[in-house]
Amino acid sequence: MWFFWTVFSILTAAAGVASYTDWTRREIPNWLTGGLVLAGLVLWTIQGALSGGWQSALVSLAHSAGGMFIGFTVFLIFYLVGAMEMGDVKYMAAVGAMVGWPWVVGALIYTAVAGAVEAILITALQGTLARTLKNLWRMTVSWLVPGRERITAGDVQTTTVPYGIAIAVGSLWTLLALRFGILSLI
Repeated sequence: MWFFWTVFSILTAAAGVASYTDWTRREIPNWLTGGLVLAGLVLWTIQGALSGGWQSALVSLAHSAGGMFIGFTVFLIFYLVGAMEMGDVKYMAAVGAMVGWPWVVGALIYTAVAGAVEAILITALQGTLARTLKNLWRMTVSWLVPGRERITAGDVQTTTVPYGIAIAVGSLWTLLALRFGILSLI
């Protein structure tokens, strides 16, 4: 029980900082993401050691490292096509380290849902929803139809969305769904 509440408390505090800095400066601090990675790796290792000794500690450490790797890798793809900033990639890797494997998959799903809602709200409020949907369609078709010139987010006029907010919501949603079944999609 201590493990869940410790992870939840740390991720809640981090969510506040990441959301605020991403909204106001479009930046997620390296000290925050680095601290979360370290906390995740250490907490998972301690939890494993307390549950079953050093072998269990290594397995738990692998769960945390696996979550970090998956979170980083999935978001890196979006960074490489120009759809995301590196701070978001590092933040998702840090969330992966905190929630571990396989729960990072849930965090990715919940983050995607929260991000879609956030993007729709922001673009609708700014009057750019139609343009955004058109650009998304053009980019998707360019990558799926053979022989087409690839269009990335950097090639079209875009509205920036502070995705750190979606990652914050997705990470907390994951923990609440796991612990209490609140709005569980996984």
